[in-house]
Amino acid sequence: MEQTLKLFLKVFNKDAYIVGGALRDILLKRPLNDIDLAVPRSADLEKKLKSIAKKKSLAFFPLDKKEQTYRMILKKPFIVQIDISAIKGKN
Repeated sequence: MEQTLKLFLKVFNKDAYIVGGALRDILLKRPLNDIDLAVPRSADLEKKLKSIAKKKSLAFFPLDKKEQTYRMILKKPFIVQIDISAIKGKN
């Protein structure tokens, strides 16, 4: 999982942010079952995410292409759902 998150940071030039309940779980040292990431909005976002999915053998599918929301599933060593959303607004 750590290597997958590092790849997100590399692909998005360190502009990938863990948000939501995953942040709480990390701080409380709970196991992660799902991770929500916020990344910069871009015309090639889906292409970037597909490249990550391919490199890490993750299942990948769009949840809402218009809003740029996607899901990846990591199956090994345990199942983890990764939801990725484009950052909305200017900040």
